[in-house]
Amino acid sequence: MMEHKRILIVEDEPTNRQLYAEVLARAGYAVQTAKEWAEALKAHRTFKPHLIILDLNLGEGPSGFHVLADIRAVNQRVGILILSAFGTEEHFVKASDLDADNFIVKPVSEKTLLARVRMQLRLERDAGLGLELPTSTVTFQDFTLDFTTRCLTTVDGRTHPLTEDQLRIIAALLRHPGAVTPHDELLRQVYHAELVTSSTRNDRRHVLQAVQRLKGRFRQAVGRNVVELEPHHGFKIEAPLEAGRGVA
Repeated sequence: MMEHKRILIVEDEPTNRQLYAEVLARAGYAVQTAKEWAEALKAHRTFKPHLIILDLNLGEGPSGFHVLADIRAVNQRVGILILSAFGTEEHFVKASDLDADNFIVKPVSEKTLLARVRMQLRLERDAGLGLELPTSTVTFQDFTLDFTTRCLTTVDGRTHPLTEDQLRIIAALLRHPGAVTPHDELLRQVYHAELVTSSTRNDRRHVLQAVQRLKGRFRQAVGRNVVELEPHHGFKIEAPLEAGRGVA
């Protein structure tokens, strides 16, 4: 019997919470809801969702940003989709820096919500079909990447965890350090060749957002851009000082 994907909805407004739950349940997902920070963290531990849909404004208690940070501190793998009326650049950047996977501005139609959910779950599924991660370390001028511990370590000893998405992007770009990897080539390597079709244009947007989050993670850790976007061409990563076996 096929497993129903589990989705946790964190939304303080009762009407929206019920509406999203009904839409997703009708689409065949197993759904659980939470209305505030403590409920969300408990549901994450017990329900073990494949995807979390998270509002940023959770009333008078801790915000959705607190939920995002607390879950990412213990779980780098679960997909987190922000669904919020706060659609400013500041909110988007902060959510990206905290490793949200996607951002949707309310109001959202049923069709769009389901499309984003399917896309996120498909990308999570197909990540396992794409590029295998190295089991080595890569040394740059002021930090080291360890693919085994999934961490970036700066020269002063600070560690920064990386998501599997981010590690796969880095591994793909390190195949040609200092050179541009085209958008669709990165999509094929990180996820799966079959994703690049006329019906999956939104996947390119997902990859662009993932690279932007990775850029933010590097800036947060070492204060500079390690990965660059080349408009209309693709992405590139600076050449490391030393790459372990299995990298590039």
